[in-house]
Amino acid sequence: MKIKHFMLVLLLGFSLLGCPARSKHAIPATPGEASFQKRDFDKAEKEFDRNLQKNSQSCQAHFDKGKLLAEKRKYQKAEKEFFKAIELNPKFAPAYSSLGCLYFSKRNYPKAEKYYRKALELDSKDPWTLVGLGELYFNQENYRLAEQNFKKAVKLDPDYTGGYLGLGDVALKNRQLNRALEYYQQALKINPQDEDALIGLGDGYLAQEKWEKAEIYYRNALSVNPYNEYGYVGLAYIYRHNADRHKTKEMAKKAIHLNPYCDDACLILAQMALENKNYLIAARSFKRVLKLNPGSQEAKAGLNVCNQEIAKAKALAKQKKKKVEAGKKAGSKHR
Repeated sequence: MKIKHFMLVLLLGFSLLGCPARSKHAIPATPGEASFQKRDFDKAEKEFDRNLQKNSQSCQAHFDKGKLLAEKRKYQKAEKEFFKAIELNPKFAPAYSSLGCLYFSKRNYPKAEKYYRKALELDSKDPWTLVGLGELYFNQENYRLAEQNFKKAVKLDPDYTGGYLGLGDVALKNRQLNRALEYYQQALKINPQDEDALIGLGDGYLAQEKWEKAEIYYRNALSVNPYNEYGYVGLAYIYRHNADRHKTKEMAKKAIHLNPYCDDACLILAQMALENKNYLIAARSFKRVLKLNPGSQEAKAGLNVCNQEIAKAKALAKQKKKKVEAGKKAGSKHR
């Protein structure tokens, strides 16, 4: 497959950045927050659990537990914690914003927008929610509205990386590659450990076909957060370029293990099955991609090829069956 095609898939797919559930909010820090920000999730979980044991009716304690679960991609459990936080405090905007992020991760855009907008009703100047809504518009290919929300976020909080990351995504989508890299570098200056800035730089260098640089940034992102599926997707594209099928498949499967809704990784596996002429498996995989991302032209084209080949195989099998039956009839006549 041509590199140009990989770039198109990459630009369409790498957009789950700056998620409010994965960022700190402008709220008082609680025990465990420092560990959470350092990505020491085991320690953070113990501290958050202690907070819950001390006060099971604490909105903040349930929210903290939820954001940790969301970070570990345990979405159903995270959802319950966010709803519990809202039940305890219906005006707690960060929980609504985090639900928006959670549904966005599942590609449930109507629900995501509902909760993002509810969060903004409660706090119209929350840059984290503005970034989440911007990413929602980005995935819906409304780049003008996406850019507007990202710029608002940067204006409200120039020290928050999410707005720069979103602007980088828009620039990358518009093939303004150097500009995109500048935005991602700006985010990295603010936070050298920002995994999404590292992923963004990997994306930018991959789009420029600077494979070695891209790999460095993807691996750096994974060293910061081994739960980031997009680091593995990026590596899968690089190994795909290097014609290393084994490692490509391994990276794609790791991404899906972390996030079953990762349509980019599913698409890679579907395309590999198609190349192996495993048309039935490839067809199932392309259907899965289309369920996650109905607008995927690559999946539609792949599924069309699979259906044609499956139809040819059925027609050929039917012809063979007729020949066998004709042969049997001819044999019986000669007797």
